[in-house]
Amino acid sequence: MAAVRDRAWFGSVGEFGRWWAARNQVEVDVHQDGSRHTVALDIPDKIAGLDVRIPSGWVLKQRDPVTLAVASDGEHVILKEAVGPVKLVFESASKIHH
Repeated sequence: MAAVRDRAWFGSVGEFGRWWAARNQVEVDVHQDGSRHTVALDIPDKIAGLDVRIPSGWVLKQRDPVTLAVASDGEHVILKEAVGPVKLVFESASKIHH
């Protein structure tokens, strides 16, 4: 277990079931305005490790609440822990001016 602890989840069957029950209640709405894409999530029950798959070329620009801890690798945004309304704002990479 020590060899995979950083890459694996360990928990009980009950915890596994509660996570999936919380995930199945999440509602998602996506709005586009030009190159800006807003993903609004409604998360009724607290969940950790929710993976939101995003289209290639989307870059996370802001999140609400701003205290929301996320990890992003360009294909996924993983919410460390979230509950309630969450907004993620992306910009299409091809439209971003440097």
